[in-house]
Amino acid sequence: MSTVLLRDQVTGLTLPSAPEFGEGGAWPPIVTEWLPERWALFESETFEPMTILVYDFLRIVHDSFLKGDQSRDFLLTASDLSEEVVRNTITCEASGGRANAFICSIQYTPSNGLNYVFTGLLPGRYRGGVLGTEIRRVVHAMRWQRQDPVIQLPPGSTLEATHSVTTGMTVGRSQRLAKSLGLSTGTKVAGVQADLSSQLTREFRLELDIRAEEEKTRKLTITNQSAEHYRRFALWHVDHRITVDALGVPVPAGRLMQCSATWTPREDVEFVLGDDPFLTYIDVDHS
Repeated sequence: MSTVLLRDQVTGLTLPSAPEFGEGGAWPPIVTEWLPERWALFESETFEPMTILVYDFLRIVHDSFLKGDQSRDFLLTASDLSEEVVRNTITCEASGGRANAFICSIQYTPSNGLNYVFTGLLPGRYRGGVLGTEIRRVVHAMRWQRQDPVIQLPPGSTLEATHSVTTGMTVGRSQRLAKSLGLSTGTKVAGVQADLSSQLTREFRLELDIRAEEEKTRKLTITNQSAEHYRRFALWHVDHRITVDALGVPVPAGRLMQCSATWTPREDVEFVLGDDPFLTYIDVDHS
């Protein structure tokens, strides 16, 4: 399997500080929303007919009508992280009531209203079993996760707390992620995560130091230095998530009928890189 990078995009979003306690000492959420930090578009080999169809259509539009970097501009627009952009940009439908024919149309830019129509037949190439190319999107996102429950200490007291987290990634998950990205980690077991990290940096500019999965436990000494108030503590760590999706058209009930392009999941992995906990706290009256 080969990979060709089409677009590398930094969202400009930065994970904020860990959430604080709410009014009156209300506990913060256990997890925050995923924040996309970086995403990329790339080409990868596949046998999936409906993702090959969309790719072929985009290439025909590019080769026949667009010049220079316009195709890249379209991919940036049509493949934005907003799912509605994709659904409103590329549509396919059955032609003349036949399941073996399709029409694809594309709205290139809302400003000039250009439309391109490509007609073809499903038998052969788009029935599956033929190697082709599809467009995939990889997204790296982060979020905060809180250890549950919150710790509460009386005034002037000290507690030795335990913070446990599983870091890294298993060999199996590493290999599945690599495959979805068109990468190869070989057949060896040792060093799979390091090889994956290296290729993520080289091919997708994702600098993630992924290591073998390991359960890590740390002892923390937590002290309530207040002489009058109880103090609540929250222990946090950062979760990472990599999702890989392919741009294609679903075929309900075995035939193509007015379907909009959508992202089809290829892989979804969550992992933790470091075991250093982050601490937030608030002083509250005893209740």
